[in-house]
Amino acid sequence: MRLKRVLCTASLKTQAQMTHATFLGKTFSDHNPLDLTMMWGMISTLIPKWRLQPSLLENAVLKEEIAGVITNFFTDNTDTASSPLVEWEAFKVVIRGAVMVTASGAQVVISRELKEVEDRLGPLEKEAVLQPTLAQQLEEARVEHAELLERL
Repeated sequence: MRLKRVLCTASLKTQAQMTHATFLGKTFSDHNPLDLTMMWGMISTLIPKWRLQPSLLENAVLKEEIAGVITNFFTDNTDTASSPLVEWEAFKVVIRGAVMVTASGAQVVISRELKEVEDRLGPLEKEAVLQPTLAQQLEEARVEHAELLERL
């Protein structure tokens, strides 16, 4: 049997973050004790973890811009940090920001293109019913729409 949930008060949920959980051996009943490690008073200062979405690197423009940011960071910051760890943490922040800005800009462009295709697609679907010769154009618009949705 697996533990499906743990109950806690609302104040515990807002004041602490669980950092580690271990199931302990059964003792006197069929229940497993649970050893929780919590961080208290840190919730408001914690930054959500961010991970690079690998599909972003399939975008050639984004890839080129990130390569430039990496080169510039290490060119501008050689021997400026108090330790390699500080330099590494600063580098991660810079890369995260650059990726987020560039990806956000790309998403705006894709959303705009998607709207244009959708605006074209509606009337084209209606016209293709009356004019079967438009079937090829309709299929091309649908393919373009599907590709844009995948990129979004």
